Amino acid sequence: MTLGLFGSGIVGILLALLLQGTVFSSNGWLHGKLVAMEKNIWLQNPWRCGFVVFGFNAVLFAFVLAIVWGSIVTSATSGMLIPLFLYAPIAVAVSILGWLWIGRIRRHSFADRSKVALTGSSFYWLLTAVAWLRLQTLKPSFPGEDMFMAAIGFVFLLMITFVAAFLCTLLLGWPRRM
Repeated sequence: MTLGLFGSGIVGILLALLLQGTVFSSNGWLHGKLVAMEKNIWLQNPWRCGFVVFGFNAVLFAFVLAIVWGSIVTSATSGMLIPLFLYAPIAVAVSILGWLWIGRIRRHSFADRSKVALTGSSFYWLLTAVAWLRLQTLKPSFPGEDMFMAAIGFVFLLMITFVAAFLCTLLLGWPRRM
């Protein structure tokens, strides 16, 4: 299960890297929208742009959680098992392409890019801090409860949110050319 999710995350990253050339090329279907969005008012202010990225991250995370919860409920009630590794590559690819999209639109100073990157990725940095604190304060809810699997879950959550926060910060803050 863990290797399947890890492998599907790698597939999502590769999918985003492969789609990057076709989506963002000068004759790609998104290039005209990128050029038009450079003049939007919310992109002129780095704080607004960072909050839009924060909202994008929060909505995408909530959407993936809702899909995972829905598949768990569906499998529990109907017996139909929907593999979770089908969602991970799509979520990773959409996240990376969204961050690349915002990063390509932003053509400002290093300080402005840093504001956008740190504000936008703060959703995942906060989730990383919460996962770290929960892992450090993990206690059994009843005597004799084995906390090993709960600790493994928090370690995976910690790894996933840290990688997402790091990638979001890197892709939004790193300068790039069109």
